[in-house]
Amino acid sequence: MDVPILFAFGICFVVVALSVSKPERIISKNNTWQLYGGFFSVNARTRYFPLLLFIFTVFICLAAFQDVYGGIYDLPNYKSFFDDSKNYASLTDFLHAYEQEYLYMTLTWIFGHFTNSFSVLLLFFFSFIFCSIVHFFKVSRVNPSSILYIAVFCLVFTIVVQSYCILRTGLSVAAGLMAFSEMQIKNSRKNKKFLQNIKILFWTVAAVGFHSLGLFVFSVLVMHWIYRKKDLKTFMFFFVLFFSVEYIGTTIIKNMISSFYARFILYAGLDANPAYKTYVANMFLVAAIFYKKRHFFKKKENAFHFVVLMCGFFIYNLEIVMTSIMFRMIYFTRPSTAIIIAELWKIYAPKKTEIIVPLFIRLLLIMYVFYNFYGFVISMPRYGLNFYDFGYVY
Repeated sequence: MDVPILFAFGICFVVVALSVSKPERIISKNNTWQLYGGFFSVNARTRYFPLLLFIFTVFICLAAFQDVYGGIYDLPNYKSFFDDSKNYASLTDFLHAYEQEYLYMTLTWIFGHFTNSFSVLLLFFFSFIFCSIVHFFKVSRVNPSSILYIAVFCLVFTIVVQSYCILRTGLSVAAGLMAFSEMQIKNSRKNKKFLQNIKILFWTVAAVGFHSLGLFVFSVLVMHWIYRKKDLKTFMFFFVLFFSVEYIGTTIIKNMISSFYARFILYAGLDANPAYKTYVANMFLVAAIFYKKRHFFKKKENAFHFVVLMCGFFIYNLEIVMTSIMFRMIYFTRPSTAIIIAELWKIYAPKKTEIIVPLFIRLLLIMYVFYNFYGFVISMPRYGLNFYDFGYVY
């Protein structure tokens, strides 16, 4: 993917993703849309018309005229699955032929029997990824700010871009974000709460169905339940307990099943724990939260994003066994991390009585954001995302 195209798409993505959380930012003062000289009133049906138009226009172009090559070369493999699906009249036979997650392969088989165009499948998948992120920010009720726009571009947009190659991971993250969105919605009625739990379970299973990395969602479910039922101190106690048990368990597994461990080193192509710097940086975010915890947790919505951030530390232990492939789980935490950064930026506003500490924290927040974006940019060649080529049309 060419860098100018990447940045242009990224800017559009960020504006739409964050503006939709505050519809008044994208609706004209007279509550009308103007299109080809005509005026259309804004209502529940037309409010997100620009968003839908943007999604289908951009993704149709990107899905129809792309050739991702080099790197781990996943997307062409997905196309081969799609092409081969037509040779299997039975879904069961198709699922047995490939060792991939069932939900992804089932959708591939269905689309393969209804259309000859791989672009239609990509259009559906990429639109789902985009919509899930937009929905997450809408439900989170964040106030768009300059630092949040930057954080979303540098942290969250990477999910969309790398999904062009690691498609199953992107879909798993999208389903996970749908589950996270449901967790944030508060329903007092029993029937609505029951339906909400069904939705959470559905999207959690879907996340695993797209990629086994979706198991990360279960950790957020458990830890969020503990936080809601108990208090912050109890939550931190269970976090330390689970982290310690997990660390001991993964260390034992690593030493006992060396052949299994070696297989994943070969698959990932990197040594274990390649992203420890990210976890060190996340410790800084946790420290900044606890230093001003009264201000941070005063806004109840921040508690969920804090839980997601803390669950990200569980990934570190998993990397001991399964190397860098497990680091992709960090994408599940990126949207919440962006919101936390925006909240900390607001909390650490310089005052006459306190200037040095807020300025220092804000400087570190900027470094955190751009460090992660730098890591994404230098990893683009590995994923085959450093070029955009009209090599073939699906």
